[in-house]
Amino acid sequence: MIYYYAGSFDPITFAHIDFFKTLSDRLHAEDKLWIGVMNEAEKEYMAPLENRVDMINDAMITKVKCESDEFMCFEQSTNAYKFLQDSGYKETEITVCVGDDEWGKICSGKWVNWDLLLKHYEFLVVDRNYTNENRPMPKGITPKVNFISGVENVAISSTQIRDILSRNPDCHYDDLKGLISHQTFRYIKNNELYWQNGNDYADQEKKFLADYEKKKKENNWSEPSVTTDVLAYNGDEILLIRRKNFPYRNYWCLVGGFMEKSDADLNYGAAREFKEETTLEIEPSKFHQIKAYGHDFDPRMKIVDVAFSVRVPKNMMKKAIGSDDAAEARWFNINDLPNLGFHHKQIIEDWKNGNE
Repeated sequence: MIYYYAGSFDPITFAHIDFFKTLSDRLHAEDKLWIGVMNEAEKEYMAPLENRVDMINDAMITKVKCESDEFMCFEQSTNAYKFLQDSGYKETEITVCVGDDEWGKICSGKWVNWDLLLKHYEFLVVDRNYTNENRPMPKGITPKVNFISGVENVAISSTQIRDILSRNPDCHYDDLKGLISHQTFRYIKNNELYWQNGNDYADQEKKFLADYEKKKKENNWSEPSVTTDVLAYNGDEILLIRRKNFPYRNYWCLVGGFMEKSDADLNYGAAREFKEETTLEIEPSKFHQIKAYGHDFDPRMKIVDVAFSVRVPKNMMKKAIGSDDAAEARWFNINDLPNLGFHHKQIIEDWKNGNE
C-alpha cells in the first residue's frame, strides 16, 4: 500500500512530524509513505522547493526514524489526481492522507478534480476539529474514508510559523519552541530562509560598514547627512517596508532615505522616497513633520533625520508594493508591530503621543 501525503511544508512543523510518525507506524513490510512537496506555479512560496525537500528528508530520518526505503519525498508540480493517475500504481494500492482542514476543502469542491479523487481513492483523515455529528461529507459521493485522531500538535500551522519568522530577522529558537524542531530552526537560520539573518550577519554588516567608510572618504561625503522617514497610516494601520540592504537588512522599518540635491524641500524628499519604496504617489503637501532626530541611530554616519506622517487613502492601501531599497511593503496594526530597525519605534511612539 502507498500512503500519499502532499503539502507545501513551508516550513515543516511538529504537526507534520507527528502526522508522519502516525503514518509510519501503520506501514507494513511492503508499504511506503510518499510525501509530495508542492510547487504550484500560481502560488508563492517563502522557501525554495529544494530547501523544503531537504527539511522533509532531514525530519523523516532523524525525527520520524523512517528508513530511506520506507518513504519517498519528491517535488510535485501537478495536482494530486493527475499525479496519482500517472504514478503507475493501481487506485486500490493508494491511500490519500490529509488533515481535516484539507478534507473540508475537498468535500466542498476546492481541490482540482476533488470528485474524481473521492470516487477513485481511499482517504485517511487526521481528525482534530470534527465529531461524528459534524464531519463534512461530499454531496452525491460516498467516499471510502477513515478518520484517525490522537495525533499531537495538529493545530500548528506553517502560516503561524512564517508570521513569527517574518516579524523578526533575528529569531531565537525559544520564539518557535514547540512549533518546529530545533533541527529545522537551525536549517532555516543556516540557509537564511524566511528573511532570517544568518549566524554570520554581524560579520557581514561589519564588512559592509568598513566598505561604506571607504566610500565616504573617496567621495568626500559630508556629515551629518539629512534623511527623511515617513510614517504612513490609515486608522490603526501603519505601512512598513522590509529593508533589502545593510544596515538593518531584513528588518521592518518606516519608509525613508537620504535627501538629494534635486529635492525642492524636505516634504518633496519625503514624498519622493515614499514613492520609490512603496510605488504610492502622494502630494508633498500632505506630509506633516513629526520631529527631527540627531542622535546616533545609524551606524554608517551622523545623520539628522526629519520624520513625517502621511495618511494613505483607503483605496490606495492595497496598492503599496515594496520597491527600490524595499524588499516588501506590508500594513501592520500599530498595537502589533514587528521588530523595528533604526530609531523607528521611537518615531512611532512620538507620533502616537502627539496624536493623543
